[in-house]
Amino acid sequence: MVLESPGPFPRRFTLAGIVILGFVLRAWGLTWGLYDSNVSRRPHPDEWPVYWLFRWFGTNRDLDPCPHAHTACFFDWGMAYPYLAYGVRFLMTPFTALIPAGTFGPQADMGFVWSVLAGRTTSLVLSTVTILAVYKLAAEGFNPESGLVAALVAALSTLFVQLAHFATPDSLTAFLVTCTLLAGIRAMKQPSGRRFALAGALLGLSTGSEYHMALLVVPIFVAWWLGTESRQARYVSVALGSALAMYLLSSVYALIHVTEFIAATEHTFRIRTVDSGLQYGNRWSVFGPAWLYVIRYPLGYGVGFALTAWMLAGTVLAALRRIRADWVLLSWLLVYFLLVSISPAKFMRYSAPLLPVLAVLSGRLAIDLVHMTRRWIRQSTRGLVVVAVAFTLVYDGAYVSLFSTTDPRLSAVQWIEQRGSAGTAVVFDQLPNGLINLPYFFTAAGYRPCFSLFRLAALANPARYVATDNYDLEEHPRITQAVVNSYHSMLQNNQHYRLILRVHHVPTFLGISFSIDGSPHDWRYPSHVIAVYAKAPAPAETTTRSCFPSLAAAHNALYPAPAGT
Repeated sequence: MVLESPGPFPRRFTLAGIVILGFVLRAWGLTWGLYDSNVSRRPHPDEWPVYWLFRWFGTNRDLDPCPHAHTACFFDWGMAYPYLAYGVRFLMTPFTALIPAGTFGPQADMGFVWSVLAGRTTSLVLSTVTILAVYKLAAEGFNPESGLVAALVAALSTLFVQLAHFATPDSLTAFLVTCTLLAGIRAMKQPSGRRFALAGALLGLSTGSEYHMALLVVPIFVAWWLGTESRQARYVSVALGSALAMYLLSSVYALIHVTEFIAATEHTFRIRTVDSGLQYGNRWSVFGPAWLYVIRYPLGYGVGFALTAWMLAGTVLAALRRIRADWVLLSWLLVYFLLVSISPAKFMRYSAPLLPVLAVLSGRLAIDLVHMTRRWIRQSTRGLVVVAVAFTLVYDGAYVSLFSTTDPRLSAVQWIEQRGSAGTAVVFDQLPNGLINLPYFFTAAGYRPCFSLFRLAALANPARYVATDNYDLEEHPRITQAVVNSYHSMLQNNQHYRLILRVHHVPTFLGISFSIDGSPHDWRYPSHVIAVYAKAPAPAETTTRSCFPSLAAAHNALYPAPAGT
């Protein structure tokens, strides 16, 4: 058993089993949402960058993320992840020819599918390797037994599992954070120019993944301050120089497109670290006090209540013990917790870089308790660990079951196709954007789009159906929440609109269900709630101008370009 301090040989087998478990959870349903998909009908709103970047790289035969400053330029992410994923895409090329035509549906854009699969495969591998990195971090900071428990906690952390399913840089960032902290603790224990150079290089690479990872300079400075030898200023210089060099190496085109890079950096800084009320308004107010956000959402939903309690107890122990490794790990927890808490953008994935440290401190807590002299403490600890692991396994199984379902948006279209002929008009709440893309699914199947813009009068049109996505209730930048709520309340209570379909996938495993309806929207990507209402077509003489032959025509009519453009 993990808590029984196995020797080196059994430890390797235990660690291998933990890694395999983590891999299976992360690989399950990796192709979710890719059937009949393209960049418009993408299952995850942030999987478009890999598609366009890969197209630019292939077309221009270079790795420039900004080939045209005004029409094709992307610096919102660091380039470490796109470059790595593009390498995986290149390695996948011989295997793509082996996949039978039509595997991903007759309307799938295979350029998009393979780009996203390459990105997801990259995330899968990195998230799995992070389990090993967490083991090494805990073993270096405390002991190998703590490492095994920490690796198990990391393997079971559902937020890690979710992020491994998508082509975004989050899994790479979590891996690099873990490696940077590991290098920092090793440099603290045995200071040398080479060790601090490695820590600095990993800091630069982490920043080249996501810019705000520059905050890793804090735990590296703490590691230098706590070094066993006299503090040599040259170690700090070496670390910072290595960080800058590695960052520039991973983002070399930022030096070529300085203006565009600065604009993208300012944008990223603005939405993640400062109060950008003009952009988000009170959108996040429903999540309660900022200081409780991480505990209630990224931990509460992202790992479940059992691991949350375990992680918090481990953090309290570290604050009480305060050995040198604790100081390094706690410094990262503190500075990054403050960033996530004060940022107005409350996306759960932004808290993922906290999980490696929380897993390590959880492992340390468990091993410390099973080594206590009092027998009842040892036995209680083992029992609580078993209960926490069992509960989290069920929670993981429930969440990954969502990746075995058909995308709810596609399910709604397929259901309607069996009952309404192509060409039928369907009313949507609003024009599609990066997050709201239900209209693309219907128009691809031949249905004509109509848009109410949350106005009851606009429903007087030839459409036979009204289709809504619960994300419409959250993302409506041009319309007040009161108007949106009133409109949807009318649909639900007006006898002229009859609910004929509701697609709502609830995470369920072994007959146990977990509601995630109250979570931030980035936790519910596989669980859009789609409702379809039947309505009587309005008489021709009473119809309003709310239906259009295409989405392009709708956009031009509803959001006309300024005069003279």
